[in-house]
Amino acid sequence: MKPIASILSLPISLLLLITTTYSTPISTPVSTPNIQQTPPPVACEPLTNYTTSWFLNNTLPSVPTPLTNTTLFYTRGLTRTAIRHAASHSLITLWSIWPCALYNSSNATDNPMRCIHDQNATRTTFYENMSRAFALLASGNATVMHSRGDYEKPPMGGIWGRVELPAIVGGRGVREVRKVREDGSGGDVVWRRESEGEGGGEEQEGEERDELKRREAGDACGRLEDYKFFDSLEW
Repeated sequence: MKPIASILSLPISLLLLITTTYSTPISTPVSTPNIQQTPPPVACEPLTNYTTSWFLNNTLPSVPTPLTNTTLFYTRGLTRTAIRHAASHSLITLWSIWPCALYNSSNATDNPMRCIHDQNATRTTFYENMSRAFALLASGNATVMHSRGDYEKPPMGGIWGRVELPAIVGGRGVREVRKVREDGSGGDVVWRRESEGEGGGEEQEGEERDELKRREAGDACGRLEDYKFFDSLEW
C-alpha cells in the first residue's frame, strides 16, 4: 500500500475519481414481476339491439343474399354435424353469416355479448331473432337436418318448429323444404309452396352457388368443438 503522503500528492482529478469509484454503491438490477393485465370490463350489449330486422340488415358483406338453395336448418343436438355437413355440401348455416363477435358466449368481462349469452331466456330470444332472419333470407329450396331417431317424427318444439318453419311458410322466398338425416341421406319433401310463382330466385341460383363455393369451407366461427354447448340445449 502506498504511503498516505504519496496518495495525497496525486492530482486532485485522480483523487476524485478514486473516491467516487470506491464510495458509489453497486446497483443491483431489480427484476420486475410479469403481471398479466386483466382487460377492463366493457358494458354489456342490450338484447333490444338484436331484433330480427337488425339481423336481416347486418349480414356479412361476403355472404350473398338471398340465400338461394343453400340454407341448412337443423333440429336438436346437431349443431356441429350441421356445420360440418354444410361445409362439405356448399350449404350454409346461421353460424356463418353474421360477425363472429355475436356468437361469443364467453363470460369474460371484455366480451360485450356475455350478458345475452349468460342467461337462457335472453340467449333463446337472441337466437330466435337470428333464426327468424335466417329463414327469411332463405330462397328457393331449403334443407332441414334431423337425427336418425327424429327423422320420421321431427321435434317441433324447438326453434325449427316454433320460429324457422313458420317464417319460411309466412315468407315468399322458399319454394320447398326437404329433410335429411344427419348423414345426409333422405331428402323427403316436408313442405312445398302451393302457389306457382311464389318463392324462387331460380335465375340467380348458379351465380350465387358459385359465390358461396368460393367461401372457405367450414367458415363458421371457431372450432367445431366450440359448438358442443349448443348441442345440449333444448330450444
